[in-house]
Amino acid sequence: MVVQNNIDAIRKIIRIINGAWINNRLEYLNEYFDDNMIIITSDYKKYAEGKEACINSYKHFTESAKTLSYIQGEPVIKYWGNTAVAVYNFEINYEIKGKAFNEKGEDIFVFNRKDEEDNYWKAVWRRVSVFNL
Repeated sequence: MVVQNNIDAIRKIIRIINGAWINNRLEYLNEYFDDNMIIITSDYKKYAEGKEACINSYKHFTESAKTLSYIQGEPVIKYWGNTAVAVYNFEINYEIKGKAFNEKGEDIFVFNRKDEEDNYWKAVWRRVSVFNL
């Protein structure tokens, strides 16, 4: 079943991406981020552009924060040809310099692949919205 295979592949990539930063294994992001990836904030101001800058944004967080817990909701994934969108909610608790933060938010990822025969999706765009509790 091609539809389910693509959805399962994207769901797995999301788990790998989130597992990479949670477990401080950022080298895994190289494989799943497109060279021209962009991460933006909820106000749509560009936050990071290019694979290296996007990975560095994750690195900055992991170096400055201690993640206490992260709960991710089940992604809703839709795809059309070579483009896919995944949306999910999350809740994160972390500390920076001894100060605790509890946040809920929403992640939207856009993925692309070279052609429909290719099941190798890469993240090309991410928007993260965070709401302080």
